[in-house]
Amino acid sequence: MAQDRRAFFLDYDGTLTPIVEDPPKAHLSPNHREVIASLLADEKNFVCVISGRAIEQLKGFIGLKDLVLAGNHGMEIAGPSISYVNEGALRAKPLLKEIAEMLQRKLNDFQGVLVENKGLTVSVHYRMMPVKRHSHLKRSFYREMEKFSASNTITITRGKKILEVSPNVVWDKGFAVKWILASLSDYLLKERPYPIYMGDDETDEDAFRALKGRGLTILVSPRKGASEASYFVKSVEEAYQFLGMFSAIP
Repeated sequence: MAQDRRAFFLDYDGTLTPIVEDPPKAHLSPNHREVIASLLADEKNFVCVISGRAIEQLKGFIGLKDLVLAGNHGMEIAGPSISYVNEGALRAKPLLKEIAEMLQRKLNDFQGVLVENKGLTVSVHYRMMPVKRHSHLKRSFYREMEKFSASNTITITRGKKILEVSPNVVWDKGFAVKWILASLSDYLLKERPYPIYMGDDETDEDAFRALKGRGLTILVSPRKGASEASYFVKSVEEAYQFLGMFSAIP
């Protein structure tokens, strides 16, 4: 692989940075930023951070140029000479705004809950909430979402102490990764890159499946568990140890 070009697809929370109690504080550390910067400095590497967060938030967290960012689970993609926004998700923005405002009102009494409108998706974070209140929150959330779910216009997924509302479109991180790989022109890379995907959550499983048999997929988790990934590392620090090896490859 030392002579090949590589395409790194890296999830953010739980992969490039530890999951934090307060989501807006998940900034990339200087040491970790240096590892990503060293990957970008190697012309053999294409690097994309793919996350459930919005692109604008990722820009502020990471602070690196020449990086491709895929936000909202790949429904928006931006970087040097590459751009994409899912049309179905764009059409759903007014509905998602309505849902976010409704949830902010209805869940206001739950201390420690953060409702985040990310434009193309809506997230309800409850990591800062007492565990004994989680079940009550979920019941309230699903009750308020019933009419929207019945209309078949949105989908609901669960992550690590997060509930996410997305437009009901045929798109996920797997589709996004395949789209990016197909879009890499000679202007970006002269050879077809070898994809390497690292992620820690359920939404990353779509990408693991999409790259099965055609790339390297790595789950970041204390335990391997049931996953479509081919390999796993136990922590964010082990993920950086792996990535650091590539900056040393001539």
